[in-house]
Amino acid sequence: MTISADDRTLVDFLGYGPTTPELVFLGYDEYCEIPAIATNLRARRTFPARHDKNVATNDLAAAFEVAGLLDQAHAFRSALGFGTEPTWTFAAMFSARFLDRGFSWKQEYEFLGTRGPEGRTFLTERYPLPRPSHRYDHPGRNARALTLERRATLKRELFAPLGPGVVVVSYAGRPSDVLGPMQRNGRRAWEPIQGSHRKKDFAEVARTRCHVALRVPFPRKGHEEWWEQWLDIAVETTKKRQAEILQTIK
Repeated sequence: MTISADDRTLVDFLGYGPTTPELVFLGYDEYCEIPAIATNLRARRTFPARHDKNVATNDLAAAFEVAGLLDQAHAFRSALGFGTEPTWTFAAMFSARFLDRGFSWKQEYEFLGTRGPEGRTFLTERYPLPRPSHRYDHPGRNARALTLERRATLKRELFAPLGPGVVVVSYAGRPSDVLGPMQRNGRRAWEPIQGSHRKKDFAEVARTRCHVALRVPFPRKGHEEWWEQWLDIAVETTKKRQAEILQTIK
């Protein structure tokens, strides 16, 4: 299926952060309420392939204000406040432990997905278009075609060039389709993270030949105490897999 030039711009957008990140966080899609989608799309079509999370968030908020969408503008500006956005809170808490550069999680929250000298993390999404939930498929568009194109773009342009040992943390299921097959350790490739079980879900880690994959339950507000119970173990296990990769390329 042919994808329009406007949608191609959005499919080819990689996300927020530096060219050579140490951590990549993979989510489902960019959040946006239905009345604000048209304004959101117009703004995002002007973004470079790699953008800065803080700059982009403020630019989107400004576009919403011009369009009279004040609630949406407030929501986007508020997301930059520490702990407001659950996915960013989880990413910041994990980054503070994993990068171990003496930053608090609140500092890491500020620097998530930024392109300045402190930027070490990259934020990206599986689905190319903004939507209120991952069940919203944009009427009139072929959601499957867009998703397949997006997956191919991420695999080719973002994940394939990553250096050895880079860690990909996914809230959007196992990322094998964009990272490639995982290496088996005995009979299985994925190792559950001790203490992470919550109802039927849990965190788990695996590795390809070059990268580490950590799949985590989708972060939601109110889960912070639960994360604290297993984040240190997740970091320790992830770094162990990273060390295995780096050892094999010496």
